[in-house]
Amino acid sequence: MPSLNEKEKAALNLVDYLYFHDVASLGTFSESKISFYSAILFEIEKIILERKFDFFIKELYKHYLISYVELMLSNCPEPDITFEKSEKYLCRIFDLIVEKNFDVSIFYADVKRVESVINNIQFTHDVTYKLASQFVYFEYEASMSMEAFKFFLNYQMLPSKKYKEVKKNNKDKLIEDIIFFRSMLLIEFEIFKKNHYVRATYSIINVEFDLKYSMENFEKFFLFLRSIKTIKDSGGKIYSGIRKFMSECGKEIYLNKEELGEYVNNINTGLSHNSNFFETIPKCTAAIEAWWVCFSKERDLNRPKYRDPQIYCDDETCVKDAQKKMNSNGFEKLDTRGIYDNYMHFIDLYIIVREYFEEYSLHHIGIMTPDLTMYFFKIIEYEMEVSHSKNKSVYIKLKQHAMHK
Repeated sequence: MPSLNEKEKAALNLVDYLYFHDVASLGTFSESKISFYSAILFEIEKIILERKFDFFIKELYKHYLISYVELMLSNCPEPDITFEKSEKYLCRIFDLIVEKNFDVSIFYADVKRVESVINNIQFTHDVTYKLASQFVYFEYEASMSMEAFKFFLNYQMLPSKKYKEVKKNNKDKLIEDIIFFRSMLLIEFEIFKKNHYVRATYSIINVEFDLKYSMENFEKFFLFLRSIKTIKDSGGKIYSGIRKFMSECGKEIYLNKEELGEYVNNINTGLSHNSNFFETIPKCTAAIEAWWVCFSKERDLNRPKYRDPQIYCDDETCVKDAQKKMNSNGFEKLDTRGIYDNYMHFIDLYIIVREYFEEYSLHHIGIMTPDLTMYFFKIIEYEMEVSHSKNKSVYIKLKQHAMHK
């Protein structure tokens, strides 16, 4: 397959970023989260009904409410992020409300309604972690990465010989577009947090590392440094463009391939994410297949993952479910054995993400930081010991991860 151009790489990089959140959401979902999110969503739906918002305007307002609630529940300052600085995050949400011509006083009253519901719920600290990203999965039980991948394929921003667009009815098409819309809003939200955090935290970075590490490890670490520098040089630029493509009545998203390409390039630059899972189209497809196998298994732990179709009937397996899901979304010529192999290749990484995300959720590690994927390479290759000083000087010491010794 020909190498990808810069716009294609940018689009695939966004899919990779969303895939991390898909894995974290699926791997750590629980009954306590369902109970907590259900109560919040019930109140938000009542609010939106009263405000008479619909379609994408409804989703935009819902996103702002959820984002504000995430920040409101996340006042656990990290190094150099004081309570006063974290308040600026909340104020910026109000700025976005004004930009979209929502009434700030009404929005604040709506926030207080949701807060009142939360105050009457018994919940553990971990269910509030990364609320905006977890909420999309809770509402739609869908893969953000697959919907973004399909959106880019449908606009010919990415090439794939194994994909053919499936014509959906209006309701299903609207849901797919909404998930893409919310996914892009999530990325813009993470960029917004990343800008504030990096600019408030980093000024000087001192690094100590062992020359025994591989060249690949060095390259990955310098990609991390490049990400920090890119964000510092951005001057706090706000990337919040997907809402510009809503139609006047908010019923549709209007954009052409050129506009989509420009938007993708802009937010990819702002996100400054380095791929963790895949850098090619086939690997992206394989990773999404594996995610759907995990999805089926999480829903029914007694269901077999795979059976050889030449010996057994495999209709009731997780792999067969994944194949049906992929086929119904336009991904053809996928055999069950290949899907199972992709799952086996992926499952160790799935477990690692789940375990780290659960630990981070309990202690709210990274709650005001940009996003976990910015540091995720340390999980796979090595860990970083990070210490901060009052003059925004950061000392980073690398140590090899135990599982790779």
